[in-house]
Amino acid sequence: MKYICISGLGNNGIRISRYVSSSLNVRSMNLSIEPGMDVIFVPQEKVSLIESEKISTDYDEFFINILNKCKQAELLVIIADLSDPYAISLTNVIGRFTKKLKMITMGIFIFPFKSEGTRYEKAIKSIDDFKENFDLMVIIGKDEIFKAFSDIPIKLIDNVQNELTYMIVKNIYQSLSIQDYIDIISKSKKIMGFGVSITDRMDKLKEAFDEAASSPWLDENPGNTFIIFNGPINENDLLFLNDDAKYKNSKIKVNTNNNQGRRIDILILNF
Repeated sequence: MKYICISGLGNNGIRISRYVSSSLNVRSMNLSIEPGMDVIFVPQEKVSLIESEKISTDYDEFFINILNKCKQAELLVIIADLSDPYAISLTNVIGRFTKKLKMITMGIFIFPFKSEGTRYEKAIKSIDDFKENFDLMVIIGKDEIFKAFSDIPIKLIDNVQNELTYMIVKNIYQSLSIQDYIDIISKSKKIMGFGVSITDRMDKLKEAFDEAASSPWLDENPGNTFIIFNGPINENDLLFLNDDAKYKNSKIKVNTNNNQGRRIDILILNF
């Protein structure tokens, strides 16, 4: 993709958006309930009014003008933490207008722990609400983070959220075309599973792939699958996939990226 726009909604969404956009050197458009130097201030009353009304209001133009800042993007990525009620409401509102403006939009949503009870239930319900307006969604659950990285201390969970979101956005941005993304949307059930890994050793490539394939965010039955390899690699290095019955019919995308040294990123998407 030539041009994407990243938008963080609410405090944690903004934190992740800043990390990803600065790492990729792409544009970000962050919306917050609090005024700030690099955010667009969106008061709660504006969000609540738009969310509650089914007819157009004077505030429609306010949100349309915000989104027009990213109108030329081939993909708008919305990042929000669904433990934050403001972020849920704002995501609902933004999704309504991205659909109206016919913007291709992917949501990356951080889920609270199941043990958080009401917060978790509200996050589940919000996903059903989002399906109408978002083309695709990725859910990064905190419970699954600790399944995938069982030895990390809880204080580092923010770092893991940063890196997982960065890996997803980076490899879609650098490796997929707009047509690839449209093909995924046409076959998708809206929510994508994912698995990621990194290696800098070619002799460990299959091991790294198996690590990505064991992700708790991937379905047992992968269905439609897109596998991205991003780094100094070619298709001859991937012959081991022919022996994997689960993934041999997957669509494979190789981006021979020589700008990241020996690092090879692997991203598996199922939908």
